[in-house]
Amino acid sequence: EAYKAYLEKQTPAKENPKEKLDRMIEAMDHLDAGKVAMQTLKKLISNIAKSPKEEKYRKIRFKNPGFYKRVGKFASAVGFLKCCGFESEQIEGEKYLVMKESSLNENTLQSALSKLDGALS
Repeated sequence: EAYKAYLEKQTPAKENPKEKLDRMIEAMDHLDAGKVAMQTLKKLISNIAKSPKEEKYRKIRFKNPGFYKRVGKFASAVGFLKCCGFESEQIEGEKYLVMKESSLNENTLQSALSKLDGALS
């Protein structure tokens, strides 16, 4: 919750997507589990970039224990996914993060992967 408040305080009024991706990575760098979160994000985004038509890669159950432990409990990591095109949706009473086909943007995915690679190296 402290990081969520930090992120809200640091958010400029007008921010382009690349700046927002940078800010989300910076926030993850301050987390003890930030590296694991970024590695998981890289895997999630890579799967979508390789197989954009596969719905299973574009739909994440928020309460999935593995996802929540590595990514979902960090506002900055969830924010990163939203910058990439994911949206929160309620499906049969459960919260999901979903990237609709219409939200797929190859340039955004490649930019996100590049930023994650840079942060992890």
